[in-house]
Amino acid sequence: MRSRFLAVRLCAHLLLGAAGAATIFTTAAPAAAQSEEAKSIAILIEGEEADSMGAAIQAIVPETLQVADPEVFAKALKKAGVRLPLGKAIADAKPRARVLPKIRKALKAAGIQAAVLGLMRQAGSRKELYLVYVDQQSDDLPVDEPIALRGNEADYLRSIDAALGPVLRDLAPPPSSAPEKIEKPEPEPEPEDKKKEEEEEDAGPSGPRPKNQVGSAIFIADLGLEFGGRWFDYSQPVTDNLRPYSVFGAPMIVVGAEVYPLAGTSVPFLKDLGITLGYARALGLSSAEEGAEESVSTTYQRFHVGLRERIHLGKTPSSAILGVGVGLRLQSFTFDGSEVDGLLPDVSYSAFRLGLDLRAPVGPVAILAGFDFFIPLSSGAVYDAFTDASVLGFALGGGVAIPIASGVEARVQLDYARFFSSFTPVPGDTSVAGGALDQYLGIRLGAAYAY
Repeated sequence: MRSRFLAVRLCAHLLLGAAGAATIFTTAAPAAAQSEEAKSIAILIEGEEADSMGAAIQAIVPETLQVADPEVFAKALKKAGVRLPLGKAIADAKPRARVLPKIRKALKAAGIQAAVLGLMRQAGSRKELYLVYVDQQSDDLPVDEPIALRGNEADYLRSIDAALGPVLRDLAPPPSSAPEKIEKPEPEPEPEDKKKEEEEEDAGPSGPRPKNQVGSAIFIADLGLEFGGRWFDYSQPVTDNLRPYSVFGAPMIVVGAEVYPLAGTSVPFLKDLGITLGYARALGLSSAEEGAEESVSTTYQRFHVGLRERIHLGKTPSSAILGVGVGLRLQSFTFDGSEVDGLLPDVSYSAFRLGLDLRAPVGPVAILAGFDFFIPLSSGAVYDAFTDASVLGFALGGGVAIPIASGVEARVQLDYARFFSSFTPVPGDTSVAGGALDQYLGIRLGAAYAY
């Protein structure tokens, strides 16, 4: 937690134009060392990501204003008859009116001049922080508004400072009267067990699993319509029985799912380990020679199953996510054309898959990207016609996810797959070529739901 707080505080100083680096001490000075003008403020944030939002607010607190010990403030609230958490009493005016006198009483008893109350909540497809500033001696609420959290952490800091910064700076004593800050002695080394506990606490956000977020979902289901294409050709063809092939715009139904059985737990690694499934099939596809009236029924389908680990590149479920996957991909493009002359590009790939994918939020949308490498275990009839066929493959993908409602997003994606092969012909082969190139392209429109 301490390293994250320091990073956020440094970011805030850069944004607010502070000159030089400030040394931060979390221990309050003894009463004898404080001047008569020393003032303090309490910070109480509730909801998802409360810790990170609390750190962001502390980062904009002026250096001359003390931040009260949360435990001291909590005890004062309890003595004043305030039960935590405050919940809706922060943002809802009616229940808040009943609890505000008790909060001011707690502030006075604890010798704290003011309090910042905050509630993290979901507002449609985005998050917001509702902030209330409570002064010990005034019934007015200088800050009583929701702060929309858009963009990255730097954008959050700017939005919070625009609403709360002026009030905090008015409360803070001038630098000349600032209380001297006492440096805390170097602590003794902590036991290894305690260090491990702190590392586990800092490993990710605390509290219950946020729902309807791709980064913390138990399952994700998607459905889409794809327009697919295929291009198959030979390199250095010698015999006359080799047929190239091309088609584009074939409509396909695409379904997929990701299941993370332990997402509701706090077990490292396992909570983000999931099973992935996907299936796609072309509808009503047939093939024919150019100028020919007769066509042959054609089947194009693909299926994959595997394991995927979500690696969070930030501290919140909405941060960028790197996915690492392994699995099996089955892809076939077959013809019911036994009476057609020549060698048809009939393939049935069964391939071991290694994959990486990235989901990176950019404003209100998320950019999607992925790469897969295929090691075919079998490749199909067309390759059986050649001597010593060696086949490998890869796939590239990209797209954008656009939020529609809580847990629901539209997706526009482009996928490209390529299988390349080389042959070693020998005298007497009926089919001779140097190799082959089998390419696939898909343009997909779909929707996904995360729970």
